[in-house]
Amino acid sequence: MKYSPPLLMLFTVIKNLLGLGYLFKIYAVDDANSCSIWEQIGGQVSILSPEIYRGIDWTVFEGIIVDSIEVKESISREPFCSIPLIWIISNDTLPKRLPFYDKMGWEHLVFYWRSAFSRADIVVFPDFSLPMLSSVLDTRNFFVIPASQIEAWAAKSYAKTHSKYQLRGDLGLNSDDMLVLVVGSSLFYSELSWDYAVAMNEIGPVLIKYARRKDAGPMFRFIFLCGNSADGYNGH
Repeated sequence: MKYSPPLLMLFTVIKNLLGLGYLFKIYAVDDANSCSIWEQIGGQVSILSPEIYRGIDWTVFEGIIVDSIEVKESISREPFCSIPLIWIISNDTLPKRLPFYDKMGWEHLVFYWRSAFSRADIVVFPDFSLPMLSSVLDTRNFFVIPASQIEAWAAKSYAKTHSKYQLRGDLGLNSDDMLVLVVGSSLFYSELSWDYAVAMNEIGPVLIKYARRKDAGPMFRFIFLCGNSADGYNGH
């Protein structure tokens, strides 16, 4: 069975904490196909329905780790004010909503999420762009654990099904074209980033020098990427 990178990351964290002597009880907000991975470490997943939630004695736990924004309803109630709570935000679903909330004037939703985040002792992000995009929700409890394996897993999976020759053909590139990839900031989505201008200015002399070589390719091609997906800018 194929598991998502965030789930694999959480599994790795829990497995290492088990090695340090901690005990865990695992709850899920829905009946997802993730039970088998927890069974590998002897964990049994319980679906966190309202009936089960009311019957749990949360005071016996030394701490709680949650990894989904869908748990906001649960952690916004007692006893999470008195139990250490770590909330892992592994995707950009909520950060992408915040500009829309601001545009529509829905300040009550921003206040709602800020209150929900304030319940956590620590809100953990896998990179620095997500807390920057979520800065309006920061109650001085944001924490970043960089070097997440999510991007590496995604790249490895993509490389298994794609070759550079195939990608060149899909983009209309010849095999002997000189290809230059410029990667911009993940914080720009709809406007041309100044990162591109700076990068092109820096590599300009190198490109001119290469173009004067006799063995230079017939054409330079440029691809510009911006944002956190492959749907960013691209051009030749």
